[in-house]
Amino acid sequence: MSALPWFARMHDDAGPPLRWWPMIFTTFSLLIPNGLALRGNATVFEWVLACLGVIAFVALSAVAVVSWQRHQPFLWAVLLLVALGIGYTPIVFAGTIFFCLAAHMLPWAVGGDVRKTLLYGIPLVGIIVSGHWFLPDYGMRWTHTAIYYALTIAGQIWIVRLCVNLRRLAEISERERIADELHDVLGEALSKITLKAQFAGRLLEQRGDCDRARNEVAAAEQICREALADVRQTIRKYREESRREQGRAIQGQIDVTN
Repeated sequence: MSALPWFARMHDDAGPPLRWWPMIFTTFSLLIPNGLALRGNATVFEWVLACLGVIAFVALSAVAVVSWQRHQPFLWAVLLLVALGIGYTPIVFAGTIFFCLAAHMLPWAVGGDVRKTLLYGIPLVGIIVSGHWFLPDYGMRWTHTAIYYALTIAGQIWIVRLCVNLRRLAEISERERIADELHDVLGEALSKITLKAQFAGRLLEQRGDCDRARNEVAAAEQICREALADVRQTIRKYREESRREQGRAIQGQIDVTN
């Protein structure tokens, strides 16, 4: 059995290794049982619900972390968080932490699309504001919470769009680097092949020298073989660099877990 942890082995089938550091924010899920303890007089059923809420918070956070890095949709997780917030907040105000996670996650779930973020973000803030009427005991907490979540959504939009642009620039830079190197390898080879072919054609047309023309064609063939070998070596080099980078990332994750 492999000595690597399961999260380090995921890159074999699903791409580069995952970065799990955002999961540190799942510690905020402990606000739910903490809120029950501060409120007092909690029933066993409410404590069970609090534990299930912590599990749901951590699980949906993991879904977001994996889905973003694997380029998979996870808007459904945001909607489920809103539903959990609606269900838990009447039990304890700390249940609004589900709304908080939804506000942070929403711009990431829609890839930083401003229109989609507003489409789902405005109703989310509206739900918070409606708490003034459905749970008036919390008073101005609803206003402060709504303002905070609105600012959170706006800030996360900026961060997501920045990350998307940086990712796009990195991909463009990598493509340009590969294109430049392949151009250097193939450009020189194709120039030589063109000259050899032209010279062989003139030998046949002007002098009828088949032996020299055959030598020039053979030389052109050798240049083609060398150029093909250079291209394969270049591609192999990039693949090895990619594997080394993945290996360093995996080793870093292993060191963190040890």
